[in-house]
Amino acid sequence: MLIIPGTGLLTDAYGFVSWGSYSMFKWSLMAKVCRCKLLFVSVGAGPIYGALGRCFVKSALSFADFRSYRDKSTMQYLKGIGFRTDNDRVYPDLVFSLPEAAIPKQDNTKKAADPLLASA
Repeated sequence: MLIIPGTGLLTDAYGFVSWGSYSMFKWSLMAKVCRCKLLFVSVGAGPIYGALGRCFVKSALSFADFRSYRDKSTMQYLKGIGFRTDNDRVYPDLVFSLPEAAIPKQDNTKKAADPLLASA
């Protein structure tokens, strides 16, 4: 089983060589050739600038046995580039599902008072 979690993977903004759309396509194809289950879990998509990037993203997603997206805007984005998301779900990853009130406020005064942190 290959599980592809998180955000920032379904894009061609960083080119095709690093963790971009080509790498996602390549790993997805290898998983299916090896008869592995392929799951895209709470992923985000975009931006996708080129036709080749759209082709790689749509192909990688089409190989999946399960797909869920981090937010509704990701699902809408994929629909906008022509990918069918009819049976897909929206499940935010932990970071995107936290209410703002649950995130502790950062106290910058401690950093300035601690000489080890001030030099960092």
